[in-house]
Amino acid sequence: MISDSTVAAGTCVLAEKQWGGLRFRVSPSVPGFRLRPDPGENLEFLVSAHTAPATDTLEVSLAPEPPGGPDAGRPFYSSPRGWRMVLENNVRVALNHPPAFKHPLWKAQLDWPVEEVRLRMGVDMRAGEEGLWHDPFCYPLDQIVTMYVLASRQGLIVHGAGVVIHDGGWIFAGKSRAGKSTISDLILQSWPEARLLNDDRVIVRRAPGGWTVYGTPWSGRLQTCHADEAPLRGIFWLRHAGESRVTAMGPAESAENS
Repeated sequence: MISDSTVAAGTCVLAEKQWGGLRFRVSPSVPGFRLRPDPGENLEFLVSAHTAPATDTLEVSLAPEPPGGPDAGRPFYSSPRGWRMVLENNVRVALNHPPAFKHPLWKAQLDWPVEEVRLRMGVDMRAGEEGLWHDPFCYPLDQIVTMYVLASRQGLIVHGAGVVIHDGGWIFAGKSRAGKSTISDLILQSWPEARLLNDDRVIVRRAPGGWTVYGTPWSGRLQTCHADEAPLRGIFWLRHAGESRVTAMGPAESAENS
């Protein structure tokens, strides 16, 4: 749900998004703050009256403040796309400063364990109108935050395709170009009743009755993803070979492939 109304500080949630049993409530910390939705956002992952209850709810607090210089903190991971992870006073911070911009776009503080995300936005996140800002809680920030949240909640993001067949979830995991999107396409052609959760990244979490696989909004080549979930039935590790075959793997070999 995205609100286009001008709101007083702390009185309104501008957006609610949910995947993997996690609900993210994006709220302003100043008055007169509005969000322009990401045009590529999958509406299935916006909370509506039909969305299932979430296991966990987290607050994402927005503030239009200068995020600071690009060299603040000690970096421990840098992405070619311009965002990086840094340590500031032993606190993990996600900082996005693409080369094309003079100032950082946003800076998110991730305390451990993550219960709230405090997000500061730079001037280049303005969307033109007074008080209107581009929604920062989209890729890559939403995936970064999700990864850290799941680490303390018995879950993780798996680089794999997720397919639901006969109410059971199956994951086809592998490195880039291993064939995740290809096998997803073949399954959908062979089983019309199958439903694709995502062809590139899914979430797995421990549930009271076992493990559950969830769809995520970060799709691959097929550009298809759904906000569904299913009990996890099995995981296949994809490898290129001259023939198609399935080989059972023990725990040790599975860990080596993960």
